[in-house]
Amino acid sequence: FESAEPSFEELPLDQLLARFRDGPYTFDGITVDGKHLTGKATLKHNIPAGPRIVSPAKGATLNANFPVVVDWDSVTGPFLGTTLPVTIAGYQVIVERVKPQPLLVFSVHLPATVTQVTVPAEFIQANAEYIFEVLAIEASGNQTITESRFTTTR
Repeated sequence: FESAEPSFEELPLDQLLARFRDGPYTFDGITVDGKHLTGKATLKHNIPAGPRIVSPAKGATLNANFPVVVDWDSVTGPFLGTTLPVTIAGYQVIVERVKPQPLLVFSVHLPATVTQVTVPAEFIQANAEYIFEVLAIEASGNQTITESRFTTTR
């Protein structure tokens, strides 16, 4: 559903949460090859705040000869506009080399106690552009993402 999510300009958070109240739901769908799927889930409004990225700084230019460390502050509170307590179950860090082509992706899931990851040296290339995301994953399964970017030189 991520690609179909409306922006908060299109649908403010309070209206989105009102449309999908806490509680059990049954989902029905059809796969691209025509198979019927049914699933059950309990939706919660425990939405974590987005991680505050410490480094690399947004738009930074880094030397490709040195390790790239993605570092963020622990998430301890709820997303702005929500009030339920949050318990962070873990983080996911996704780093994408967007230029030059082809797109390359490094992704790692981390426990809630870890707030930094060193990107493997083999993944970092000189004169390249990268986008990276840090997702805070709440125990209910809700997640919030913070995105940034950096470039590399020789």
